[in-house]
Amino acid sequence: DSAAIGTVASYYMRSDRRNEALDLYRENSRLFPDAHDIRIEYISALYYLQKWEELEVGVREMMEKFPDDETLSEVLAVALWHLKDIDGAIQTYRKQLKKTDNPSIRLSCCTALGDLYQEIGELKKAEFYYKKGLAIDSEYIPLLNNYAYFLTKIGKDYQNGLKMSKKTILNEPDNPTYLDTYGWLLYLTGDYQEAKAQFKRAMLFGGKENGVIMDHYADVLWALKDHEMALIYYEQAEKLDASLNIAEKIKARKEEIGK
Repeated sequence: DSAAIGTVASYYMRSDRRNEALDLYRENSRLFPDAHDIRIEYISALYYLQKWEELEVGVREMMEKFPDDETLSEVLAVALWHLKDIDGAIQTYRKQLKKTDNPSIRLSCCTALGDLYQEIGELKKAEFYYKKGLAIDSEYIPLLNNYAYFLTKIGKDYQNGLKMSKKTILNEPDNPTYLDTYGWLLYLTGDYQEAKAQFKRAMLFGGKENGVIMDHYADVLWALKDHEMALIYYEQAEKLDASLNIAEKIKARKEEIGK
């Protein structure tokens, strides 16, 4: 009974018995391979549990069975992205972009391609896809944030970035990622006091768990001559994310103030 299996699997997932839940979703999918909804439940469980290798296999199989389901290509691209197959993710998004007329899917693909090309340093292609996405929907909040942050990395058009970023925090005022982008743009344009206000808000909504946000806030505090607090946040950022290589910055900052 597929419904009974699905109900038990859902109960297990809600009660944090995730491996048992996944086993049932997997078994249900095996028993009823032609049932689209059942296969989607299995794919969704893999996505939620971040089982990227198994998700790639499962979604490829499902794409063969249900070739008209346009959403599956996006799921495959996400799996490939998490598996560090950046080229595979890019090609999957580009193929989907070429064959679909669905504005929502096209927008999602353009945003992802902008992010992926930015990740591998192909900045002209990144900007091309960000702008292509904005031509589809100039108010799409995730794209506005990502493109605005992209502008901080390439060092241009900060005023346009501020306009885009402000829309994101008006839409989601408690989103620490969006607050970080807006605060960082304010810092880069010299408005240190307002930047500090935005970062203080980001701290309230999860920013203290993100090394990049902590590092940015420390830079703002340093610009405001609050050196002691800045060093505290630099050190916390270093502990959160050693890949940021903040240790050298901390050393330089301490030398700057003779500490």
